[in-house]
Amino acid sequence: MKRLCAISLSPIYSWLEDTIQGLITIRAFQQEKRFSSKLNERIMIYNRIQYANGAVQQWLNLRLQLLGVVVTGAVAIIAVSLHYFGQDYSSSGLIGLALVYCLSLTGLLNGAVQSFTQTELDLISLERIMDTVEEIEKIYSKKDSLDRTE
Repeated sequence: MKRLCAISLSPIYSWLEDTIQGLITIRAFQQEKRFSSKLNERIMIYNRIQYANGAVQQWLNLRLQLLGVVVTGAVAIIAVSLHYFGQDYSSSGLIGLALVYCLSLTGLLNGAVQSFTQTELDLISLERIMDTVEEIEKIYSKKDSLDRTE
């Protein structure tokens, strides 16, 4: 989803840059409404993707919290059953420590997901740089081949 957000934001920036650079021409031909509506279209696409991204993040956050609740509940049920059946395999301090670690599980899982997402975003940036370098190489290779033929 983050990749879609990054990809959909790029046309907005390029359209805005082109509009600012050609503002005199746009005004001369009275095309302000057309350029404004095109920009609004691209912003709406970006907003839809951002909304979907937010919904996916909330969905994932809810699932991770439910996983944390299930693990914490399981530890609590095991602790109560051990106490109820009178087995002396664990002390109250160890049970408390296990519960504290279970409660922090949700935060740790969220941190792992955020790390993975940030790594993916960094790789997208690298991919864009590589695409730009390849395009520049193609342009210069075409220019060199034209120069050699002359």
